[in-house]
Amino acid sequence: MTSFVVANGNDETIISARSTMPGLIALMGRQFILRDILQMSNGQIQNILIIPNANRKTFLGVTLETSAGIDLELYEGTQATGGAVLEQLNPNRENILTSGIAVTTDPAITDDGDLLVLTSTLDKKDIFSGDTTFIMDRTKNYLIRVTSQDNVNNVEIRLAFNIYDEL
Repeated sequence: MTSFVVANGNDETIISARSTMPGLIALMGRQFILRDILQMSNGQIQNILIIPNANRKTFLGVTLETSAGIDLELYEGTQATGGAVLEQLNPNRENILTSGIAVTTDPAITDDGDLLVLTSTLDKKDIFSGDTTFIMDRTKNYLIRVTSQDNVNNVEIRLAFNIYDEL
C-alpha cells in the first residue's frame, strides 16, 4: 500500500492511498460543514448569502432535503449585506483552521446576480445533491434562495466547503 505525507500546519499526517478524498479533506482540517433547518410556509422565501474566502480555492457542495415542495435557485455575483451569521464546523476537532467563508441568512439584497441553477420539486426528496460541486469564484458572492410551495415545510440544508491553497 502506498502512503504519503501531507503538511497540516505544524503537523505532518501520513495518509494511506486507500483514503477517500472527503476523508482526506476532513483529516487535513480543510472541510467545513454547515447544517440548518428552515421551517417554512407556503410562498415563504429564505435567502442564504455565501461570501467566499478571497485567498483560497473553495469547492461548494449543497444538499437540500424537504418535507414538501420547494424551488431552489443558486445565484452568482450577488450584491448583499448583513444577515444573521450561520456557524460552520470543522470536523477535524484538533485543527484550528477556519474557512474564512461568511454565510448569513436573510441578508439585504440589492442585486440577485446571475442565475446558475433553478430546480423544483413537488414532493419530499433530496432535490439538490452534494454530489454536484461548484468551484466558487473568489471574487463573487453567492445566493441560495429557497421558496416553499406548501403550508408546512421543513427544509434541511447542508453545505460543505472544501478549501485549498493555491500551489
